Amino acid sequence: MNVKIQNKAPFSSDNNTGTCKGYVTYLQHEKEDKEKAGILREDIPFFDAFGNEADAKSVIDSIDGNKKQLHKADTKYYSNIISFSDEETTLMGDTREQRLNATHALVAKMMDAYARNFNHDGVRSREDLLFYYTIHEYRGNASALKPGLHVHMIISRKDRSNTYKLSPMTNHRKGTSGVIKHGFHRNDYYRECERIFDEHFKHERSVEQSFDYCNAMRHGTEEERAEQLRRYVAEMHLERIVTEEKMQLWQKYAQEAVSQNSHRGETPAEQEKIRLNQFWNTFHSHYKPLLDSLKADCQMAFSIYDRAKSYSALNAEYLDAEIRKLRNCNALIENLTAEISKANSSKVFLATFSLLLSAVNPVPAILLMIMGGLMLGFKKNAAFKNRLFLYGKTKTIRDNILILKEKQEALRYSKNDALRKYIYVKDQRDELKFELISLKKKLTETGAELELDPVREKDREYNKKKPLRRYPVLEYELCCIFNTSSNSAELERQLYYQGLSCLPKMHSNGGVADLEFIRGNECMTGSELSDHRIAVFFLDKWCDLKGFTPAYKIRAEQTRAQQQTQIHQQAQKPVQQQINKQNNGPKHRR
Repeated sequence: MNVKIQNKAPFSSDNNTGTCKGYVTYLQHEKEDKEKAGILREDIPFFDAFGNEADAKSVIDSIDGNKKQLHKADTKYYSNIISFSDEETTLMGDTREQRLNATHALVAKMMDAYARNFNHDGVRSREDLLFYYTIHEYRGNASALKPGLHVHMIISRKDRSNTYKLSPMTNHRKGTSGVIKHGFHRNDYYRECERIFDEHFKHERSVEQSFDYCNAMRHGTEEERAEQLRRYVAEMHLERIVTEEKMQLWQKYAQEAVSQNSHRGETPAEQEKIRLNQFWNTFHSHYKPLLDSLKADCQMAFSIYDRAKSYSALNAEYLDAEIRKLRNCNALIENLTAEISKANSSKVFLATFSLLLSAVNPVPAILLMIMGGLMLGFKKNAAFKNRLFLYGKTKTIRDNILILKEKQEALRYSKNDALRKYIYVKDQRDELKFELISLKKKLTETGAELELDPVREKDREYNKKKPLRRYPVLEYELCCIFNTSSNSAELERQLYYQGLSCLPKMHSNGGVADLEFIRGNECMTGSELSDHRIAVFFLDKWCDLKGFTPAYKIRAEQTRAQQQTQIHQQAQKPVQQQINKQNNGPKHRR
């Protein structure tokens, strides 16, 4: 369900500071679209807050006339659109009449919530509001109509008594002090509409379809996205448990069906075909949606990691720039301090020289002391002022550095948390794949393995021996170590603290093909430890800190050079042929 409040007239050229005639006229387009598309259904009129029918002229006169004490440039009405998904429309009833009746009941409850959200003593329910609504059953134009139940509302800026100004677009949130005593929290209203629908139809809304999840994914912070992702992963895990129970029951029924079919005289090939059909029906109805959702979760978690990584790199550049500014300021402060000390020394020297000169001629000595003292005083005061300014600037830079360091630490935790989510969801997906393979082996006599995703031969052989990774905790620890290490010494130190050592596996082309991680008696490569994406991350980071080049980059460069050579040879071939033709041609004698 999607609820949207707009402070403009959607789909019309009217400005909502004027008349609502254009918007009302637009909302009657569905009747014409139905007639052009050949859909013979009666037109749905406008309804008021009490459910009574109203014609278009009454709606326009009522909304346009309810604008006491509103200025010419003030908003006169708002638009509220409530759209229902196909799944929600199915819950609202089997027949058209049932769905329309359910829509009227929902509009009444949702507009009561709309009125309560103003927290105003004079506006308690929808009966205190002046609004009209109409129900549309289709979306699109006459040439491409498709079912889509939604409600369009026109809500007056003033209440029914034409006394209070009510704005759902205000940013003031339910205040109790100041000039504005009342406000409207749109997010609370959207959540309330979801709750009303779910309670009315006893609907268990998934996390992915909730307003909080969609809003966090579009407009939320990294922390809000991470929280919603945690809720989604937890819900998917619960759904997997329920699905496993269903699968056990289905397996029991499948075995019973196979035993019954064996008495009906089917051949072994026919029985095998029946079992395979049962398996594929179960796969498409239960396993494939779960696998697709887990794959989407993996992509989402890794995108959050990539975003945090890019923000961290940008934040590091800002931090380096602030540190350079601080060093420059400290250098300038030292120079000014030296100038002040020099001015003090010059002043003492001038006083001593003037005393000596006064013994010979006092007048020049006095003039020299006065003029020299003034010049040195001006220079010293200017140096003092500049140093005070630099002290203040230094304090500001230090504060910025502290803020950037805190932000860098938060981004580091965000990257680690996103990688942990990625590994956790990927482990769930691997487990689900393994269960699916095991189920097919049980249901088929041949025990043929199901190939879910096209993978390399090497990976396929490896997955046969070890379908699940043995080191998920070690993989997460290494991700944290490689993320937080800024130089080679720090990487070696953190690996040593975890009891690990890392050695390169060299390729024949001179590059590093893979990394070997050793802990005790165990030795595993990066490709064995994790999937291709994380293994490449380990390899690139290690090579960058150690000054090596990955083998795959050298191969890519060699391939590129070979391609360039071939292109150059192809380009030179016609020229060489022309030269040979001229050299081998007939020679003219003089």
